[in-house]
Amino acid sequence: MTSSSTSVTGTIGELAVIAAILKEGFDVFKEVTNSSDIDLVALKGDRFVRVQVKTASVSHRGGAAVFPLRKGGKESFRGDEFDVMALYIVEKDIVLFASMKELMQNKTGFSVRLSPPRNGAEKGIRQLENYLSFTISAGVA
Repeated sequence: MTSSSTSVTGTIGELAVIAAILKEGFDVFKEVTNSSDIDLVALKGDRFVRVQVKTASVSHRGGAAVFPLRKGGKESFRGDEFDVMALYIVEKDIVLFASMKELMQNKTGFSVRLSPPRNGAEKGIRQLENYLSFTISAGVA
């Protein structure tokens, strides 16, 4: 993938996240300079939510989406940079949301199942339907 197509894919992901948040009744503001840890700010009433957007592909096994817990390089997120991470899954054209608090409890990795496990396991499995709502992840009613 060239840097140009990577940039386009990232833009598509960001626009998909904006659309998903708007559908939940929030106003959305976009960062202009791309120099901070926040890509978007969502506003509803007097509550604002800082959002980091990532675009990802389905894991090699095809059953899970993995939230990146590191910045562009090897540096890990501290836990105070944003409130919600939005993950756009390219192949599925869906957006998942996870709170920074939940992500920080799982520093070694955070994956969400896109389809039920073949063995029927449920315990300890993060299911897709629990990560589709921005409102719930943001803690805004």
